[in-house]
Amino acid sequence: MTIRPLPALFAALACVSAPTTIVHAQTAANQPNIMFDQEVRDLGNVKYGGNGFGTFTFVNSGKMPLVITTITSSCGCLTPTWPKAPIAPGARGEIVFHYDTKRPGAIGKTLSVSSNAANKPVVVLRVRGYVAAAPDGAAGPVPAK
Repeated sequence: MTIRPLPALFAALACVSAPTTIVHAQTAANQPNIMFDQEVRDLGNVKYGGNGFGTFTFVNSGKMPLVITTITSSCGCLTPTWPKAPIAPGARGEIVFHYDTKRPGAIGKTLSVSSNAANKPVVVLRVRGYVAAAPDGAAGPVPAK
């Protein structure tokens, strides 16, 4: 007598797991989703003490309100502001940041954006650029203690 337990087992598992996958896909489709226009912002070459402001633009491409819960900066020299109110489905929002341009040298910092988005609960945004040396007589940054 030949026993074929494996094909029967695979068929049973397929029947059990398929509905779970469909329900999960439907649930994720009804959640908020965050999509950024760009995830890297290059400030280019900036003068010492110059404009260190930049913006990351995003859209809630989901079907429920999007809430940004926190944004963590990799350095105290990069400070973000973001909408605290929920972003409606289809609406756009902005994260505005300021980099302290009294710190000469290469810029390589990150902002970690945490939200209720189903597609990307955490997005790491990158800020790049270069700050020119301080002009003669200008005070540089205060050294860390």
